[in-house]
Amino acid sequence: MKKSLVGVILAFSIFLRPIFVEASSCSYSEQAELNNIAANVKVTYDVVEIYNGKLINPENDQEFDSYRKGLKINILNVTDEISVKVTNNITKETKGFTTNDAQDGIISFEHNNIDKVTTYNIEVYANKYSCSGDLIRKIDFIAPMYNSYSELAICNEHPEFYYCQEFLTEENIDYNTFIEKTEELQAKDEEEQKERKHQEQNFLEKIKAFYKNNKLVINITGSVIVVGGLTTAIILIKKRRSRVL
Repeated sequence: MKKSLVGVILAFSIFLRPIFVEASSCSYSEQAELNNIAANVKVTYDVVEIYNGKLINPENDQEFDSYRKGLKINILNVTDEISVKVTNNITKETKGFTTNDAQDGIISFEHNNIDKVTTYNIEVYANKYSCSGDLIRKIDFIAPMYNSYSELAICNEHPEFYYCQEFLTEENIDYNTFIEKTEELQAKDEEEQKERKHQEQNFLEKIKAFYKNNKLVINITGSVIVVGGLTTAIILIKKRRSRVL
């Protein structure tokens, strides 16, 4: 697929809505320590190709591995002092994670339902002191949906256009609305091109008018410069010849 961003980490902190919860059974200093640890927990995603099973090639009846575009959700900075519970708001599936599930402090899992915008409710729990098991932070992370319009030719011309982005954090607009928006964009481009052309024509007209109004001065000045240049060149040539002789 075009515009593949496989392996590139895209961190969308604006999609995080953190909420801190006081762990009342810990002392103030213990709460402060756990809150600082929980505050360092970040969520990002990679765009990846996810294994989709075996398929049969109809041309030669050979099996091959198939893949589809998906996301890898990464929960960063998970330490021994905390554990994490993740709930998918669409499937309602809940999974628990600790540092045993992390690699270099990062917990990762695949998200393959990219046809819809999905919110992951992430809860960070204390795993230390007398408040172990208490909820200390909540994070809502929005996993975007794949935008099929990004594959259209017009999006090659306008990759910065919002509805041409490969992933969106809102449900896709309908096709008619998309066409309407792109027509507005094209009309704006045409208007800007006309304006640039008009400005260029005005600039050329100003140059022509300036020359017409100052033709005599310009021609005389040009002639003086040319004559002066030729005279200087002749003098330099004569000096060089006299040195050689």
